[in-house]
This record gives sequence, structure tokens and C-alpha cells, in this order.
Amino acid sequence: MVPRRPGDEGPFYRQCIEGLVHEYNGGPLRRSVNSYDYNRNYPAGWDRNTDQAAYPFEHPEMRALGEFLLTTPNIFAGIDFHGGPPAILHPADMEGEEMKESDLGIVLEIGRIGERITGIKLMSSPDYRDSWRGPSPRPGNSKDFGHYVLGASWYVIELGWGYSTAGIGTEEYYDATQEMREREFRREIMRFADDHAESDSRVLFVPWEDYDHPQLGAVQIGGLTRAATSHIYPPEMGKIAEKTTSFLLEHAAWHPQLLLDDLEATAVGSDLYRVRGRIANIGRLATNVMSTGLEARTHQPVRVSVEQSGEIEIISRQRTMEFDSLGANGAFRPLEWFIAAPAGTSVEIMATHPRGGLCRETVTLP
Repeated sequence: MVPRRPGDEGPFYRQCIEGLVHEYNGGPLRRSVNSYDYNRNYPAGWDRNTDQAAYPFEHPEMRALGEFLLTTPNIFAGIDFHGGPPAILHPADMEGEEMKESDLGIVLEIGRIGERITGIKLMSSPDYRDSWRGPSPRPGNSKDFGHYVLGASWYVIELGWGYSTAGIGTEEYYDATQEMREREFRREIMRFADDHAESDSRVLFVPWEDYDHPQLGAVQIGGLTRAATSHIYPPEMGKIAEKTTSFLLEHAAWHPQLLLDDLEATAVGSDLYRVRGRIANIGRLATNVMSTGLEARTHQPVRVSVEQSGEIEIISRQRTMEFDSLGANGAFRPLEWFIAAPAGTSVEIMATHPRGGLCRETVTLP
């Protein structure tokens, strides 16, 4: 079934979704239910003209997701899986929001790791479009929400669909005209379905059959299934899942990680000690992850504290020291307390951060 051209000779058919027509009155058929693209419903560059929702996170599914993301401060990264022309899409400049070079460097470095592991090309969203169109922003999407609102490291991975299964690449698809897609590319999918008819009967193509519809009368049911065009061919999913899971694990391994280092106690008087050390982040990402994380609603400082006990008295500085953030790859800040306590007392130092984790070290006063 392909769209008709002017001058084509019949027979012609009207297509509709299988099932009963609610309150059918004999008129022209049209879809009675709107479809929603939940990846246009995030409050980041949201545009009411591109989303059927009245406001971001309107739908209960999206509201639940939004509440979870905004109340879970340890989330430092995310990957959103979709089905479409294969690509790893990274955050890009939004209208009124320009990505800092330092952030872009990290985004591209991690994205290229994903490209190497999965074999899926890394792309910017504005370039993920028909080649003859101008740059195409995608307002209200998860990766821009992740970057600009959460300050996290976030990607959308388009895993593929029926066209890529049939050998039609992302650039080839976007370079083609609509007629080429509807006629020639669907023939390629049909050939693929024919080649796999014995092993996947009716998964990709359902042979046309006459049917007496209770409302429409004589119709035919069949054709390429939704799985043939919109989804990855099932036997390929295992290979794609293995590669993308490897990327997920590599991405997760970049997490911030706190480390207490060089802790030592020095006597400066009778039962009076100076405790010094460093709090460091040995992770590949800063505790704020992206520069935008410093302004995120979920942002919290790194906290380092002396765990109080009955024998310990802190006589200078506060018990808990706070640092707005710690950079990546060993960035550190010095620590110092003056403590009054008997010799031999064990002093526990604890450092915490939602994204950097928790670590404890004990210093024994000499």
C-alpha cells in the first residue's frame, strides 16, 4: 500500500486502524485519540506549539517522572531510549541558553565513547533532521532538561527502527524525499519481511484477508505491521541491548566520588589537637557534573563533618564544613579543625554528597 499519485489508476483504498469505530455515523473516518510525544513535555525550552499538553509535566506519567527527577538529588546522568533513525543525540544550545565550552567538551567526550561502543553516530539534535530543512530544535526534550535544569550528563539514544533494519541509514533516510520514503523505502522493508517470512510469520507482514466489518462492510485486513516500520527487528535487539548497556555502564563509571585523604592529627597543647586533611573528588565528573548543576534545584554542597561524641569538643571552626562543589579528577579542598579531647581518642570524619557518595575515615589523636 503506497500513497496514490495524480493520474494513478485504481483500485484505491482508504486506510484506517483495525477495530470498531466509536459512535460511527457513516461519515469520513478520522482518528479519535490524540497521540502525545512525551519527549516534548519537559520544562526546558518547552513550546506549546509543539506539544499537545497545556503545560510541561501535565500528563500523570510525566508528572511522576518530573517529581522523581527533581526530588532525587543523587541523579547525575541519564539516557533516554527511543526508536527512530539511529543516533546518539547530545544536548545543544537552546534559545536563550548557550552551552559552555567546558560542558560541551565533556558532552562530546562521553558521547564519542558511546559512539565507539555502540556503533551509533553521535549527533546534535538540531542536525537530526531532513537535510533540506534548517536546524531543527526539539523543545521540551529530556536531554536539554537533564543538562539545563538538572545539570546532569544526559543523552537520547535513537536505537533504530524498521528502516534501519532494512539497511536504510540515518543520513540516507533524512536525505530522501517523502515519496522516496513512502514508496522505495517501504519496498525495502517489504523485501526484508519477505526474506524473513518463514522464521517470522506475521511479525513483520500480515497477508491481506477479506473481512466483513460490522460497521464498514467489506474490508481487507493486513499489510506491514507497526513492528516492521516503527520498531527494531526483534532478533537484533539483543545485540543492540548489549552494546548500549556497555555504554550505560561506562557512562555511570564517570560518577563523582569523594575521598578523604592525608588526614592527620597534631598535638598543639595539652589535650588540644589540630586535625588536617583534604576532601577530594576522584571521579571523572565534578560533583555539580555540568556548570548548569551549580544553579540546579537539586544542587547540594559537599559536606565534611567531625562526628561529635561526648569526649570531643571542637573549639574552632564549625563542625561541618561545606564546599559548593568539587571539580573532577582529584580536585580537592583543605580541611582543618582544632579539637579538644583526651589523647588516644578516635575522631571520625565523614564526607557526603548526593552525587559523590559518602566516605568515612578515623583519626586517632596521638
